[in-house]
Amino acid sequence: MKSQNFTIGIDDLRRGLASILYEIEQMLSARSEMAILAQEHPRRRLSLGTEIALLESFLVHIRNLDDLYSKPKRGNLQPTILCDDYGFDKADVLDKDDRKLINTYMSHLSYDRVCLRDTPHWDLTRFGRVYESSLKFLSHIGKDSQLVDGEEQRIKKIRRDLRHILSPGKTDKHSDPPTEAFTTSSDSPH
Repeated sequence: MKSQNFTIGIDDLRRGLASILYEIEQMLSARSEMAILAQEHPRRRLSLGTEIALLESFLVHIRNLDDLYSKPKRGNLQPTILCDDYGFDKADVLDKDDRKLINTYMSHLSYDRVCLRDTPHWDLTRFGRVYESSLKFLSHIGKDSQLVDGEEQRIKKIRRDLRHILSPGKTDKHSDPPTEAFTTSSDSPH
C-alpha cells in the first residue's frame, strides 16, 4: 500500500489501466452472458444462484466504473483510480436512483436491502452512459502510445464490443445479442 502522499507515475497509470480494462471486460462478459441466456431461454429459469451471480458480477463492475468516471478529483491522499488521473473529464454515468439501488441491492448488508418490496428489474439498456463513457475513455487513452503499449488489441476488442452495444446490428457477428432486461426471481434474498 502506498503512503498517504504519493504521485502517480506512468507505471501506476499502466497498472491502473489494466484494472480499468478488466472492469470493462468483466462488465461486458456478464452482460453478454445475461443477454444470451435471456434470448435463448426466455421462459426457462436458471438456478437462482447462477442468475444472482451473473447479475451481481455485472452490477459490481458497473458500480466500479461509475466510481472511476463519477468520483470528483481528490488530492494526493487517496490511492483510488479515477478518470481524472488519465486526463479524462468526470461524468455522471449512473443517475442517483440507480446508484442508490445498486448500493442497496448488492453492496451493503442493510435493512434497506432486506426491506425492498420488489426485486429490482434490471434493464441492461439503462446503463448506456457507462458504455458510452467507457468507449470515450478508451478512445481518449488510445492516443497515448506510452500508456497503452501492449494493450492495443485488447482495447480494440473492447471498443468493438462497446460500439455493438451502443449500435446493435452495425458491428460484427461476434458480439453479444441485444437484451432488454434481466431479473432474478422474486424469491431472491436480494
